[in-house]
Amino acid sequence: MARAATLLAPCLPGSCTEKAELGSLLLKGGSERCNVRGMDDTKQPYGKDLMQEVAKHLFQGVAIAFVHRDYCGVGLFCDEEGAYAAEVYDGASGAPLMRWATPEDFVSFFAQQSDATMARGPGSPPALAAEDSWLHGNQTLTRVRFEGFVRHASRGDAPKSSSLIQEEAPFALVLDGVLDKRALLTCLRDEFGYQLKQATTILANLPYVLFGLPSEEAGTKHVEAIARSGGRARVAARGQQDAKPDH
Repeated sequence: MARAATLLAPCLPGSCTEKAELGSLLLKGGSERCNVRGMDDTKQPYGKDLMQEVAKHLFQGVAIAFVHRDYCGVGLFCDEEGAYAAEVYDGASGAPLMRWATPEDFVSFFAQQSDATMARGPGSPPALAAEDSWLHGNQTLTRVRFEGFVRHASRGDAPKSSSLIQEEAPFALVLDGVLDKRALLTCLRDEFGYQLKQATTILANLPYVLFGLPSEEAGTKHVEAIARSGGRARVAARGQQDAKPDH
């Protein structure tokens, strides 16, 4: 069974509505779900240019997937039969929901899709549509997530699907503390791709393992980004991630 490779893909549009809800959520203690579905910009097709960039990295073995506990939404993976979409649980890919044998097939399909059609609601392709409304818009594929994936993959800090397995990664990035809640929530959304409800859950359950790392050095940039955004993070050897930090 294929495994998730990377968490590094933002998953919510950075719209004025979403930012307003972010402020509202902070004021209300993080108790409400952020719902951005139904906004006009979610209906804009992804287009050929963006999806060609996504396909270039995806078909080289770089996965688009969240790696955390429980349900991780929908991810994209590649194996010997081509690319496929699947639900992800505990960082592991489930059975394929849809497949594309070639990059051309993948681009042809996704160029016409949008955040609205990928939301797994009534307007989604039958293979992706879900009857359970809890799955609608829950860590689904989005434009911002694709753009973040391309950005990280182009920089070379999105690991190959075979090189980072949640259970087998020798190191983990652990978030220990919060100095600036608002800035850190924004960082978790924009830099690491967590949805707002998920990010607030993380901040309420520290220390929290964000995702696995193939080496200690691989977490340096992530620790620095979190520090700049009002948080404290560390790279811990697998098995020691629950240890209390020295600071």
